[in-house]
Amino acid sequence: MRGVALGAWVVLTALSALGVLLASSPTVRAANPDATVTTTATATTTVTATATSSTTATATAPVATTTATVTATATATTTATSTATATATASRTVVVTPEPEPTVTTTETVTPPPVEKDLYETPGRHTSAGRQWMTACEPYSVTHRCWTWIWGTRVQHVGGDRFLASAGWVFNNLTYVASPKSLWVGNPLGSAGSWTDEEGRQWRTECNTPVTGGNGCRSWVTTKVAARTADGFGFVRTEVFNNIVRFS
Repeated sequence: MRGVALGAWVVLTALSALGVLLASSPTVRAANPDATVTTTATATTTVTATATSSTTATATAPVATTTATVTATATATTTATSTATATATASRTVVVTPEPEPTVTTTETVTPPPVEKDLYETPGRHTSAGRQWMTACEPYSVTHRCWTWIWGTRVQHVGGDRFLASAGWVFNNLTYVASPKSLWVGNPLGSAGSWTDEEGRQWRTECNTPVTGGNGCRSWVTTKVAARTADGFGFVRTEVFNNIVRFS
């Protein structure tokens, strides 16, 4: 009976050793935490236990001799196979460089406005402010004098109480082309003020004002003219623009 118990103890001891061996198997860890790891472990355990118990008893003598032979063979084979498969995810960063915007060169041809001629000094017909003008010039002392008319409605006294309104050229003003101011010393047309001419007409001259502009004078004369009135036509007394004097 003691031989049988010893054999069982050997078997249990072998199994416990196998359990420790399996518990201490290395753990396979993936180096990359983002990788997918597949682990396959195969464990093969072979245990061979042989227990032999022999007991010889001799009753011829008071001395009992007991011989016990126990042979225990334990073979443990553990095979661990670890297969790790890592799946690498590659991210590709594409840097897109936008193409430069095309350079557009616009060439604009600017046609300067025509230089407007001074209709008061340029002979011929002109259009200004939607009105038709006509100018004629002649030499005058050391300068030139120009006559300017405008196309409009004129009223003429044809006799008695009769007046006639018609379209035609109406005198607008005289212009004395620019000349040295010294030439106008003593001439009332070249100095600001009021005076009466030989025919008794009243004159008024302005120089270098917003109305006349710089470096020149303008004159008005008070006279009787035929014009349209509230009752039809008649004579009225009024101040009329007469001339321009320009200084060089």
